Amino acid sequence: MNIGNNFSGMGDLRGSIGFYEKACQVARRLNDSIRIATALMNEGVVRSDLRVFDSSRLRFNEALASLPARGGEYVRMQIDYNLATDPGTRHH
Repeated sequence: MNIGNNFSGMGDLRGSIGFYEKACQVARRLNDSIRIATALMNEGVVRSDLRVFDSSRLRFNEALASLPARGGEYVRMQIDYNLATDPGTRHH
């Protein structure tokens, strides 16, 4: 995940997506729902930055769905914030 963050910070958004996808795969193998959601959320943010809004919203919703019923409130709040501020979901 950190590598994806570094790529994104350096402006290589497409490069960062691959690392977020790999982070999500590892988190799924570990059955770590919080890290799955975090990786999906980060990928959603990058896809929004790339203006691929349908894909971005899909990742955000998948991230929310991956969270357990209890726990993960902070990540849930971050995902909700990103959904609310995603340019593809705002109506002008």
